[in-house]
Amino acid sequence: MTELYLAESLQEISPELVMEAFLPLRRKKSRNWLAFAACFTLVTFCSFTLSNLGMGGASMGADSAAPGMESVTESIMDGAESDSDYVDSSSSLPYVILDDRPRGLVSFDLQEMYDRSDAVVIGHYSTAFDTLTEDGVTLHLYEFCVEDQVKGSAAGTITVRLPVLREISGTIKEENYRFSMPETTFFDPTEDGKVMLFLQDCGNGVYRKAQEPFTISIGAEGKVELRSNLLLPYEEREALSTIEVQLESGHTLVYTDNTLLRYNGSGFSGQHINDILEILGSDLRILY
Repeated sequence: MTELYLAESLQEISPELVMEAFLPLRRKKSRNWLAFAACFTLVTFCSFTLSNLGMGGASMGADSAAPGMESVTESIMDGAESDSDYVDSSSSLPYVILDDRPRGLVSFDLQEMYDRSDAVVIGHYSTAFDTLTEDGVTLHLYEFCVEDQVKGSAAGTITVRLPVLREISGTIKEENYRFSMPETTFFDPTEDGKVMLFLQDCGNGVYRKAQEPFTISIGAEGKVELRSNLLLPYEEREALSTIEVQLESGHTLVYTDNTLLRYNGSGFSGQHINDILEILGSDLRILY
């Protein structure tokens, strides 16, 4: 007897398949055609019934899934993974810290700069001669040769201490961190020639900046330029303000010191030094 077979998962039943299955019957005597017709009718009926139940080949295309498969497909399309393949993607996300704590006084007003200072002097820097660390801050000590006094009693050679590096530490997500970051307001003071400094007296001939900005560069023919990283283009300030650190857990810590980013100051560059001295009420005049 000829064996009728169905395609895999009953998905490929067709009249052609039925004809192939009963081809030997057609080669026998006509009395067998009755049996052939009966079987053909039965198989066609079964195919039609299975199709209506959602099990036929035409209903199992790419746009149709077996019961319970729709949610799995949607989850995969949404990026979800099975429990066995789950990866904690949060481990790849950086920790972000925006440090908005104020770090000293800031003013772009010339009179305020003057009023906040114990000493306002004109002169030039020598190279840094020493380094010390106080409260996690690394300082460079510079000799400064005073040529003219505008305010205060600083004279001769004084020491100006400038922060160049500071230690950052804390805890985030129960993980401790500690690293060193360049001081965002620091620039090499020896790049300028003659300057006017606004200083605070620390005693024993040592001074520090009274505020930020604290330096006026005096160029050719007495033209001045207010010097501060606060006046750099935003992209440069942003680069100076941000540091990335790899933690032991594998996380990346992105730390931003907001000191340079919170201000949009404007200087008084282009004026003559004698105009600045007049504004400050000084009788000093510099000849060029």
